[in-house]
Amino acid sequence: MIFERTKSGQQNRAAFLGVDYVCYVEGGGGSSDFSDDVVFWRTVLEVLRPDLKIHFLARGGKPELETRARDIIVGDIGHALVAMDSDFDELLGEKINDRRVLYTHGYSWENDIFPKPMLAILYAHKIRAASPPAAEASELSSKYDELSARMLWPVRADYYALVAKSSVLPRNAPGRVISRCRTTGYPMVQRAEVRKLCRQANSDTKARTLPNLTKLAEPMRYCAGKVYTHIMHLLVTGVLRAFSRNTSLTPVHLIDMGLLKMPEYFRRNGTDSVAAFHANQAARI
Repeated sequence: MIFERTKSGQQNRAAFLGVDYVCYVEGGGGSSDFSDDVVFWRTVLEVLRPDLKIHFLARGGKPELETRARDIIVGDIGHALVAMDSDFDELLGEKINDRRVLYTHGYSWENDIFPKPMLAILYAHKIRAASPPAAEASELSSKYDELSARMLWPVRADYYALVAKSSVLPRNAPGRVISRCRTTGYPMVQRAEVRKLCRQANSDTKARTLPNLTKLAEPMRYCAGKVYTHIMHLLVTGVLRAFSRNTSLTPVHLIDMGLLKMPEYFRRNGTDSVAAFHANQAARI
């Protein structure tokens, strides 16, 4: 930790490690410098900036990362980057605008490893094919769009609750609001449970003026990452089941597949919104 005590220490850390930049990300704890965020950001920047040598360190939650980012900017600390989840910062206008501060395109890195075009890549990998059969690819796409429409008001409610320092979508219990339909096998929004959580959020917070959010065109982008991952897992396994495929796929395995297949996603979908967003950020470093 000696490198983190002074400005000169921060600047010299990259030289000591023999890299161009040290990139601080979320996660870690105790003596651990590792987190899933490290894997995500390393994958993104190795694909988009192979010319740079970057060492990644996990350094706590988002508030700690925001403080570190502001210290880097104010102190003009060289050879340092900060990368973190966006949460609702895009909608709130609270992003720190500096080339050394990187954000996810969606609410979290989980949203960014499962953009819509990635589903076909993951599905093909699961069934050991170059690409999904047309009918299965169409099912993935159409069900994704249906779910996106159904998640519009729960995500909007979650945004309004967050403004009041609360939440609606349960990050640690996504199955409470998204379950598997016993008839179709596909994800189903538990509307009554979401309404219950909305009432609870209202009772737990003081009266307030809500910000103007007239349009939320991308509910999947702003869906809480853990909830979004749960939805994607049920969606992919639902399509596998519908077409009599092997459905043995855990959420952790799906995440591992997403991280593994990100380079392929960037190569094949460079103009997709998530890929283009990260390419633009990486080019500014």
